[in-house]
Amino acid sequence: RERDPLFKPGFLVSSAPLSGAVCLLRYEQGSSPEMIVWRKKQTAVRRWKLPGDAKYTCMALSPNGDRIAVGAERSSGATAEFAVEIWDASQESLIRRLPLGKAPGAVSFSPEGSTLIVVEESGRVQMLDSRTWQSALLLENDWHCSSRVAFSGDGTLVAIWLRRHEMVLTASLSWIYVWRLAECKLVLSGGAPSTVTVLEFSRDNRHLLLAGGMPPRLGQVDIWDLTRDR
Repeated sequence: RERDPLFKPGFLVSSAPLSGAVCLLRYEQGSSPEMIVWRKKQTAVRRWKLPGDAKYTCMALSPNGDRIAVGAERSSGATAEFAVEIWDASQESLIRRLPLGKAPGAVSFSPEGSTLIVVEESGRVQMLDSRTWQSALLLENDWHCSSRVAFSGDGTLVAIWLRRHEMVLTASLSWIYVWRLAECKLVLSGGAPSTVTVLEFSRDNRHLLLAGGMPPRLGQVDIWDLTRDR
């Protein structure tokens, strides 16, 4: 079969360790994207096709494994539409489409599943109630960013790393933000490594670890003390 040399087959993966569920969004040239969901202790695997007119950029599985949030981008001529799509994993159906202003860069559910964080590629950050889908704006930006999201174990804090890409390839500006979700309050912000591959809270939620970096600081590890800001 003839293939487009510019097309790269790939997949998105998300898991919910507490429920033992794993979902995979697989796409390849010439066929519609396919969603596949496995559940622990269940032999049946759910599979269904997603609309083939979208580019899917990010994905998150809710902690109970029932819902899947997928970032989607659809283009029509010179215009593009961006959204986060919420899928029911048991019914294999789309239950909500949440429009965005820019392409979605990251989505993540809180540990108890009541909150969905959406980060657009512009660096705009929203917090959504997963029951009503009402949103609260945490951060407004108009950048072109990479991003990473992490929740504290108790779900009270969320950390977001953003790297702003400049026209000059070697130039970037990276920041870390931490919010207390109950109050939508920014409790910490500051400069961060240019590349972050690990972003995690300590078990007691007193520290935040960032690991990554770029040459000559490859392997850089930053540990933030959150106790002074709480």
